[in-house]
Amino acid sequence: MLHTEIASNDARLSRQPDPGEAVIITRYGKPELVVLRWDDFTPLEALIDRYLAEPPYDLTASELAIRAQALEERPEGADFDYAGLADALDT
Repeated sequence: MLHTEIASNDARLSRQPDPGEAVIITRYGKPELVVLRWDDFTPLEALIDRYLAEPPYDLTASELAIRAQALEERPEGADFDYAGLADALDT
């Protein structure tokens, strides 16, 4: 995760967040930024990095999924000669 450091003299907060608390900074009534204590941020950052390092599931399509897609596009039996089968059974 990328970090940008700002000196405490350049940041204007009315108070620091307490341990386990997040301070949400709003702009025009909408959440814009979140301020956390470093000790609270570190485990969260580790979870984010772990999630980004490995996808939570396999993103490749299985053979069954590929076959299902092909069936959806062109169902099996769509080109089957049912009339010819009926004629052959009548003979």
